Amino acid sequence: MSYKKVMMDVIRGNAADFLPFAPRLDIWYRSNKLRGTLPPKYKNASLSDIIDDLDVGYNTMIPDFLECDSEDDYIHRGIGLLTSATSNTHKVVFHNVEVAAEQTAKGLLVTYTTPFGKVSNITRLDDEMKAQGITAAAVVAHTIDSVDDYKAVQYIFENAQVVPDYERFNRFQSKVGDRGIAVCLGNLRESGVRFMNMELMKYEQAVFDMFDHPQEFASLRATLDTFLDNLYDVAINSPADVINVGAHFDATLTPPPFFKKYVLPRLKTYSDAIHSKGKFMASHTDSENRGLLQSYIDSGMDIADSVCTKPLTSQNYNDIRSVTGNNLTLYGVVPSIAMLENSVSDYEFDGFIDDLLADIQDDGARNIILSIADTTPPDAKFERVQRIAALSRQVKPK
Repeated sequence: MSYKKVMMDVIRGNAADFLPFAPRLDIWYRSNKLRGTLPPKYKNASLSDIIDDLDVGYNTMIPDFLECDSEDDYIHRGIGLLTSATSNTHKVVFHNVEVAAEQTAKGLLVTYTTPFGKVSNITRLDDEMKAQGITAAAVVAHTIDSVDDYKAVQYIFENAQVVPDYERFNRFQSKVGDRGIAVCLGNLRESGVRFMNMELMKYEQAVFDMFDHPQEFASLRATLDTFLDNLYDVAINSPADVINVGAHFDATLTPPPFFKKYVLPRLKTYSDAIHSKGKFMASHTDSENRGLLQSYIDSGMDIADSVCTKPLTSQNYNDIRSVTGNNLTLYGVVPSIAMLENSVSDYEFDGFIDDLLADIQDDGARNIILSIADTTPPDAKFERVQRIAALSRQVKPK
């Protein structure tokens, strides 16, 4: 079975042989492997072994951030560079900047020395966090404390060179094989504004700085936009068929007016470039999407990855599809909470999944790749994953 072909058929809007199910299992696998709680038959199995045994697609929309080749893959996470040995097509080389990393009691302290002074951040990812399924380090102390740090940070990104690393992506693509689509994650952010308010400083500070220090804010934003342009240019010209652009859109953090002004134009620029290469653009839309769905369509987005439904958000499958129609491939729609026995009983789960699949079948079962949004939780009842895998193959697109 080539899940890659089936999933690409869905994205292209064709009627696939069946409704593909591609649960994101990397976090579930790592957590249970670490805790010694994998199902007995998978005690010595790799993630690929489990995917093959389940007969499901390999979900690579978000990288396994713990899969690293070198220190450079993780020491720059405090400035928003989440690279790994999976899903990335680039590396970043810093010129004329001294970088020092030191493990401290609070976490990994990384200091950048520039002609405009020093800036630093602290990230943390300990064994307890890994056991909970966390793979991306938490930022304990942000790089920007005040507007006085702007020039140093701007200098860092002005001297950051994005270098293609297609050989590493090709190795990842070979590992995935026909199990699924090897997706390239360009970056979790698509715009300088969100790079600032989600990565470099606290969200509230970015909001205040936007109005209190408009010139400094605009200057740093422009530099970050240029950096992201360079990064996405490398991604778009990579061997990847699908480029994931931006993540964590939300009706509260990126309300519709904000999204239309600062996010949509950036996504449209990238989708145009991606489509010119005959490729597809995804975005990780794993939060509350009410009021944003039409903007996703207007942006040229092809795939709404990890799209969440009730009870995690305010919309069910039909609410979302009534806006998107077949203009977007929905990748997800099974909320992670449905997989937890302590939140949803077996009776409730069976009713939910039967109703969802009936709605999908009635809708034609096109432009949808079933997955667990945002991810399969570490404490998921594994029999529920198996049940979805079996039932999804019975749904025939029209």
